[in-house]
Amino acid sequence: MTHAGATAAVGQAIDWQPPADGLIGRDEELSRFAAILRRGGPALVLLSGDIGVGKSNLLLQLRAQVGAQPGGWTIIPSTASDELSVDASTTEPAFEQRIAPVTGAGQLITQSALAQRPAGLAVAYLRGRAPVLLVIDGYRPSGRFAGWFSERFVPDVRQAGANVVIVVSAAPREAAAVAPLADERIELHPLDPAVVRQHFTNIGLRLSPPMAAAELDEYVQAACQRSDLIRSLTRVLWLAQLAQ
Repeated sequence: MTHAGATAAVGQAIDWQPPADGLIGRDEELSRFAAILRRGGPALVLLSGDIGVGKSNLLLQLRAQVGAQPGGWTIIPSTASDELSVDASTTEPAFEQRIAPVTGAGQLITQSALAQRPAGLAVAYLRGRAPVLLVIDGYRPSGRFAGWFSERFVPDVRQAGANVVIVVSAAPREAAAVAPLADERIELHPLDPAVVRQHFTNIGLRLSPPMAAAELDEYVQAACQRSDLIRSLTRVLWLAQLAQ
């Protein structure tokens, strides 16, 4: 999908700049996350929603906002280009290695040490770096991992009493298994089409020539079907504007 260069009007622009990250219409969810972080942990937050609704984009923005504010939060994963997810191949030691790559002495945690006491070293790592925001973006575990996560890892974090907030992002089927563990549940719904249309209208009117009405409809339809596309579509149009 590219800007076709037609001249039909697409609407009226307002005095507004599109967000560089393409995240729109999620102020309520970000406010809820902010309130949860103010209360602190230990806590587990379940972010659920259909595939493509924009869970990953929301979590990227959450991590960026938390990282930009004073307060000393340790964010895991620490960089926006990195992500922590769980699938059927994820083992307990591999998961712990991702969240606690080194011990206090700077030594790599060995697989044998993790096997001797599952969850112990990782929980100690988290407690020592609190407050911690641990973001698991995608949760499709094996039965064994799901049992360990719910019966050992999460209870150990809670028992430690550390200020650790765990966010688990999952599609509805997998979310059902996490729901009994959750202290807070945030369900992500498709965006309001009017919000999406205004977003692309304001970008389209800044192009030369303005975006055609039919092309605007294509962008709105695609973004409403897959909210996670808004970020990439916004970047494409922003680059087209910069190139003018």
